[in-house]
Amino acid sequence: MSLSKTAIAALSLSLLPLAGHAFTVSSESADFLVRGGEAVTGNPVGIQAENQCYPASDDLSAPGRILADGDWVVTSEVSFYDFELVSFAAIATPRDGGGCEFFDGRIAVWKDDAFVALIEEGVADQLLIGHIRPVDGTVIEIGSGAVQPDTVGYIAYDAATEELYVTAQR
Repeated sequence: MSLSKTAIAALSLSLLPLAGHAFTVSSESADFLVRGGEAVTGNPVGIQAENQCYPASDDLSAPGRILADGDWVVTSEVSFYDFELVSFAAIATPRDGGGCEFFDGRIAVWKDDAFVALIEEGVADQLLIGHIRPVDGTVIEIGSGAVQPDTVGYIAYDAATEELYVTAQR
């Protein structure tokens, strides 16, 4: 007994949900760029001398340790739905009054223990990415790298479209 083309097509469509779990990481703003899952290379600045801002944390997740081993300054980490988000910077500089500035900030996105995307500043040296923190369980706030960080954007997840997306605070 052979299957008709219609039966084969129907069987194939019914198996699609069993295939790999697809998702999208995107940005709605030119302030934040999203790159795909190529590996994050080491910090081009190299390791910097320890100061009051570096290391920003010693208690790191596996993704955070990968970045710290590449000489990046890990500033914060957040578990968000099935994602692990890690904000990190090339340089952590102490400023008068005890604050820190974080330069060349980025956010790495991991899913199922695999690096999947990198969120970067759309315009270099704007101190747009310094920290991330959960707001209410449905949104992650992006704080600037300035001494007195402003909220500069948000990361949210749309389960219906399986999209992790970045928006700018204006």
